[in-house]
Amino acid sequence: MRRFPICISVAALLVAGIATGACAEDVLVVLSIKTTGYQEIVRAVQASCRSASVKVVNFADTTELNLPQLVRASRAKVVLAMGDSAYKSTLASVQRIPVIGALVADQGLDAISYLAPPEKYLAAMKKLGRKQVGVIYGSPLSSYVRKAHEMARTYGITLVRREAASPSDAIDQFSRLKGLVDALWILPDISVLTAGSAEKMLNSAQERNIPVFAFSANYLKSGAAVVIEPDRDLIGKGVGEDICSILNDSHTPRQHEVYREIGNEIVFNRLRLPKTFFIN
Repeated sequence: MRRFPICISVAALLVAGIATGACAEDVLVVLSIKTTGYQEIVRAVQASCRSASVKVVNFADTTELNLPQLVRASRAKVVLAMGDSAYKSTLASVQRIPVIGALVADQGLDAISYLAPPEKYLAAMKKLGRKQVGVIYGSPLSSYVRKAHEMARTYGITLVRREAASPSDAIDQFSRLKGLVDALWILPDISVLTAGSAEKMLNSAQERNIPVFAFSANYLKSGAAVVIEPDRDLIGKGVGEDICSILNDSHTPRQHEVYREIGNEIVFNRLRLPKTFFIN
């Protein structure tokens, strides 16, 4: 494949239907919002698929961004949408070229979710000998929790599910699980999880001497025992490989292994959890 120059514009490039930029791009990257994490993934994408030219736009910069027109103007062959708002808007408005989602709620083959598949958490819970795991969640993640509940049986685990309507309700729901569960699983659901509600549930779990499974390394310092989170470099590498295969007309949708499992040794020591967890 011949090489293209890299053309990156970090801003809204189309207002009132007028595109700026002088060259065509292979990949249009649409960010829900400009963050360091998203930019790290974009750099990893470029490192993985060096032959592709890239244009980056920030969906949050303007409400007048006309995505279909921008795609036509850029002559992009694939769109990478990062974050739920960019991904949903892109799927709704762009039909003729492939759309890849990154760090989104969707767990389909053409998207990389910020939440690891249920089986990864269940396998980690089984390693620690957990049998009754409490999970507090809001309605946006009800289908994910339902799937996890159905899968849990094959791991010898029962998920004790409690749907909450608010952060304060989440705290109340967990308090009612005292003595009924041997672990807590918290999910990235802003309808029930805030910094305050997470801190209270983590503190309560520590008082009960039960491990907490979480989705971000930020919770390790608050006392989570195990975290399973997406790795930005691995996401960028996987997406870059997909983009190169699309540009080469050889793409087959597939799931990428982009999640890393982190155990908190301090918590493991305090709760006397099996250290075999750290052995692959």
